[in-house]
Amino acid sequence: MTTTPSHRPVSTGQTGAAPADPHTEPPGLVCPECGEPARAVPPTEWPLDGSAARPGHSHHDGTPLCPVPAHPGGSQPAEPVAASRSTAPDTTSPATADPAPCPEAPAPTPPEVVYLVAGGDMVAVFADEASADIQETVMIGAGLDTIRRRLTWAGWTQARAELRRHLDIEIVDVSGGPA
Repeated sequence: MTTTPSHRPVSTGQTGAAPADPHTEPPGLVCPECGEPARAVPPTEWPLDGSAARPGHSHHDGTPLCPVPAHPGGSQPAEPVAASRSTAPDTTSPATADPAPCPEAPAPTPPEVVYLVAGGDMVAVFADEASADIQETVMIGAGLDTIRRRLTWAGWTQARAELRRHLDIEIVDVSGGPA
C-alpha cells in the first residue's frame, strides 16, 4: 500500500471484498474527512485483518475511509455522511447549468504617463518610476544596453503599435492601462 498526498491509502492490489459497481450504489454518501464519494462496500484491502473488523464502507477506489484520530479506542475509519450540496452538487439542477455570461468590466483607465525600459529583445512598460528603476537595474546587471523613456499614454499607444510589428520583440506591459 502507498499513501497519497490526501493522507489516505491507495490500493496497490486487490484482496478481500471485490469493489462494487459505483453505478449501483445509492448516491449521497461521502467520507467526512476528505469529501470524496463513499460506498456501502467494505474496503478491498484491510491492514487490520485479524485484529479489527473490516468496516462496511469504503472510498470508490476500494480504500478504507480516512482515519479519524480522535475516535475512542484509537484511530478508526470515518463513518460516511450524507453528501451536502457543497460536497456533491446536483449536476441535474438548472442552477448548475452554464451560467449566463458576466457583463464585461469597463476598460481600465490608462495612466497619464508610463515609463518604458528596453534592453535586448524586451520592452517593459510601467506606471510607476520605481518599478522602471528596478527593471533598468536588472537589464544593466544582465549586461544589456538599455533605453529608458517617459511617455504619455498616447505616445506609448503609438510606440506599442509599431513594436507589435516586430515579432522578435517581447512587450511586457504592466502599466495597468488597456491592452
